[in-house]
Amino acid sequence: PRRFLLDEHRHIRAVVFEKLSWDGSRYIGTGSFLELPARSVIIAAGTQPNITYEREYPGTFELDEQGRYWRAYELVEESAGAAENGSSTKAIETAG
Repeated sequence: PRRFLLDEHRHIRAVVFEKLSWDGSRYIGTGSFLELPARSVIIAAGTQPNITYEREYPGTFELDEQGRYWRAYELVEESAGAAENGSSTKAIETAG
């Protein structure tokens, strides 16, 4: 990413990327940019997932069989329904 663009509330609205070109030994910037809309930015830092939250609040999220990584989920749109408070819910099923 080259820039993060904010809206009038100072919330992220887009990320600007510079297109790269391979010169045979490394990637170099082309001077051409691509702006993609965004509502959040997640930075993955470190060498393993931080699953401390699940240890502090057991049962909040599912972990894999080894208890080392978050379990993958997939949004299933056709199973949408209404919650008790009237808000919309979407069924989630384990993806593996």
